[in-house]
Amino acid sequence: MKTVLTYLLILLLGQIVMGQENQKIKGPVILGYGDTWVIDSSELKLDPNLKYHLIFDLYKKPEDASKVNASINTLARFINMHVNAGVGIEKIKVVAVIHGTAGNDMMQDEFHYKKYGVNNPNAELIKKLSAAGVEFYLCGQTMHSRGLDRNLLLPEVKVALSAMTVIYAHTSKGYTLIKF
Repeated sequence: MKTVLTYLLILLLGQIVMGQENQKIKGPVILGYGDTWVIDSSELKLDPNLKYHLIFDLYKKPEDASKVNASINTLARFINMHVNAGVGIEKIKVVAVIHGTAGNDMMQDEFHYKKYGVNNPNAELIKKLSAAGVEFYLCGQTMHSRGLDRNLLLPEVKVALSAMTVIYAHTSKGYTLIKF
C-alpha cells in the first residue's frame, strides 16, 4: 500500500510540475482580455532592454458581429504576454492600422447596432488598449469606400490617409509590421 501511495504521490507531483506550462494567465495590463499561456521552456529568451515597437495590420471582421475581433484581442495578448515575461510596459509600443471589414469594428454602438443588431463588442477592449498606449489608425480610404461616418468612430480611433501610409510611416521609424 505504501508503494502505491508513493507512486501516486510522484505521479501527482509530476502532473503539478508539468501542468505549469498548461496554465493560462490573465493580464496584467489589459484586464479581461488577452489571456496567454505560461511558457517556461521557451528557448528564445526575451531581451528586456529591447524596444518592442510593432504595427499590427488588421483587416478582417469576425463573421459573428457579436464577438470580439480576435485580431484586436491579439494586441492585448501581445502586451500581456510580454509584460508577464519580464518586458517593461515602457518598452512596448503598439500601433494598429485598421482597414477592410475590420473598419466596422472601430465604430460606436449607434452604427454597430444599426448594421448588426448588437452593440460593438470591441469598444471596451479598444478603450483599454488605448489607455495602455495603443494607437488606432483607420485607413481613410476604407472609411470612405465603406461609407463609415467619421463622426461615429470610437473616440480612440484616428483617421489616416491610408493604411499603406500608416505602415510606411511607422516601419520607417523602426516599427516591425505584424500581419493578422
